[in-house]
Amino acid sequence: MLATFEKAKQSKKAKTGEPGLRLAKEPSHRKRILAHDDSRDGQGTPAEEAERIGELFFHIGRVFRDVKPKALKPFDYNLTMAQGRCLWAITKSENCTLRELSKSLGVTPSTASELVDALVRAQLVQRETDHYDRRVVRLHLAKKGHQLFAKHKEQQHAHFRLFLDCLTKEQRHTMLGALEQLNDVIYQVEAAGKETG
Repeated sequence: MLATFEKAKQSKKAKTGEPGLRLAKEPSHRKRILAHDDSRDGQGTPAEEAERIGELFFHIGRVFRDVKPKALKPFDYNLTMAQGRCLWAITKSENCTLRELSKSLGVTPSTASELVDALVRAQLVQRETDHYDRRVVRLHLAKKGHQLFAKHKEQQHAHFRLFLDCLTKEQRHTMLGALEQLNDVIYQVEAAGKETG
């Protein structure tokens, strides 16, 4: 499938004047995933739309996992998925407390503590006592953690560009808007569940 995207790098001029990419012949599995024309046009039933969304998420996730740029060298994080999520959460909220981290991850403080312990042993995260309240311990990335996250971000961007470069600016804007709306809905549903739970 990677060959499909490599062949796509034949520039064309979009209506906006932005260099575009022409995709090669669609693989058979992609034709199957795009076969639901009714739901694609917004004419499907809610059940059909839900099924299609599920199929697309599954397919997109698999392709993102399996298809990578040829120039992308293997990068072994040597972290479990849970530890990776924990590291990402600390990156997004430097100097957070363990309680704040556990809330962000949706896990118990004891589970968050175990994850942090593993990251501290790996020299990716550091614990520091709060300057104003010695009872509070804050978490932040160590130098090695910053280096690892920067490398991950670089590879992630290269990975996304492989697919995004096949879309026009308008298509990317539309997709981003839809994903942001979906993310907002998910956040609201999650928050409502916590309030009623």
